Amino acid sequence: MSPKTRTGSSESYALDIKRCFFDRTKSVLVVWFVLLFVLLFVLPPSPVSADEGDEDSLIQFNVPEQRVDLALTQFAEQAGITLLFPTDIAGDVMANRLVGKYSVLEGAEILLAGTELIP
Repeated sequence: MSPKTRTGSSESYALDIKRCFFDRTKSVLVVWFVLLFVLLFVLPPSPVSADEGDEDSLIQFNVPEQRVDLALTQFAEQAGITLLFPTDIAGDVMANRLVGKYSVLEGAEILLAGTELIP
């Protein structure tokens, strides 16, 4: 058997190799972007309870007993979060004292326990 001979110029052969390489690269990139999109936007994050989380997920709070609007503002600052709440409803209600290490949800539940407000 004789060795296979190429037809055409070496330039066209090089262009064919480049096209093949770029087509495969595009395909791989598309697959990676689809996987990234699914991981970030389609799959819900897995919930972690305070028992499963490490100690770093707990935040040290020191919020005195005070009006709920002031307590929630101080709570949000200490947690490093943005918190939206209706100030007209919260103005006359008193929040509980919150001192210690808690997750954001636990802290909000303790802070608002006994009020008609729900975290």
